[in-house]
Amino acid sequence: QVRTVADARQARQLAHLCESVAEEIAAVPLGPRAQYLRAQSHAINGELTLALELVATAHNGFLQQGLTREAMRTNIGRMRVLGELGQFDAALATGQQVVDWLAGVAADISSMPTEEAQRLLALVKTQQGVCYDHLGHFAAAATAFAEAEKVYEALAMPMHNAAAKNNRGLALVYAGRVRAALVAFAAAAHLQ
Repeated sequence: QVRTVADARQARQLAHLCESVAEEIAAVPLGPRAQYLRAQSHAINGELTLALELVATAHNGFLQQGLTREAMRTNIGRMRVLGELGQFDAALATGQQVVDWLAGVAADISSMPTEEAQRLLALVKTQQGVCYDHLGHFAAAATAFAEAEKVYEALAMPMHNAAAKNNRGLALVYAGRVRAALVAFAAAAHLQ
């Protein structure tokens, strides 16, 4: 995962190399993966429009190869970039597409491992919570973070669960529910 500007530069260089090699050896599935990595590196550098374009290219590349699961995963990055651009409604709509797709996947267990589907759902719920928070819909944000918490708890991911509880606590503070926020903060502290 790309975390710093230095990492972003290195990741971009590596992604370009991977794209070039993928084209030369006709390794089609590598192209969208490299494009998505490039998108992350551009997002870190604040080049959000380019990042959004690369996410769309990677998403479409995965779909063209019949890799729907991978395409849906790119929507997490799309949600983050849309949020950074202040396009919260578009980010929420993107997240809802993933939630709807996951509901369909649940009916067909063989198409995606349950743990992977839950992890994806938790990421979407977390991003939805962030969007609602920025829109000032604090009750909806608290609900989204609470849904993410349940999944993180089921997956035994205490640090992610603590972060979701902390985020829910902040949303509750902004909603004027200070006592409930204190309970969430205490639960988050207990997990760390």
